[in-house]
Amino acid sequence: MAFKRCWAVAYGIGAALVGTLLVSPAAVAEDNATAFSEIVAAFDLPAADQEQLQANFDELSTSEQSQLLSELNGNNPLGAFEIGTAETSTEVTAPEGRAARAATYTVTSTNSFPFVMLGVTTGYFNQKYVYQTGSGKVLQAYSCDGWFSGFSGTLSVSASSNQWVSGGEGNCRTRFSGSLFIKGTSVVVNKEMLMVVNGPGIKGTSLKNV
Repeated sequence: MAFKRCWAVAYGIGAALVGTLLVSPAAVAEDNATAFSEIVAAFDLPAADQEQLQANFDELSTSEQSQLLSELNGNNPLGAFEIGTAETSTEVTAPEGRAARAATYTVTSTNSFPFVMLGVTTGYFNQKYVYQTGSGKVLQAYSCDGWFSGFSGTLSVSASSNQWVSGGEGNCRTRFSGSLFIKGTSVVVNKEMLMVVNGPGIKGTSLKNV
């Protein structure tokens, strides 16, 4: 009887292992694709961006897919995103008439950092700085504004900005704070964005966690 019980246990374990091995990579990939699709649908992105995200996800190996889903469903959903290279621009408004003789200019500089997943930009951390320059330096600042644009279905972000002029340079600083919600998990988002400008335009930009 003992021999029969051992054989039955061994048979049961073997059958379970065979059942596990019979789960094909294609079936795992299909399950992963479905799970990822449900998450991306909540991002409230344009259809073209959602489709591109899904296509890029499908190109990953099953182990890479599982790792990404683990981050999104776990305590580190922000790990599934990365910050892209800053996109900047500067526009100068030349003075007219009597103001031209003063050689001062109104300058508008913008700075945006892409919020990227799988090569697809899902949003931007943005700044706009309006200031006056003359003789190659910043004379005064008019406004400094920051905001997040992009998917809003699972990310709620507020922004507060301040600015100052020192040593002929203008500084526009924005603090972003909010939460990323994915399948019941909420993660705090706290970032600080800084744009430094001088007479010619943007001198430097940065975005860091705080």
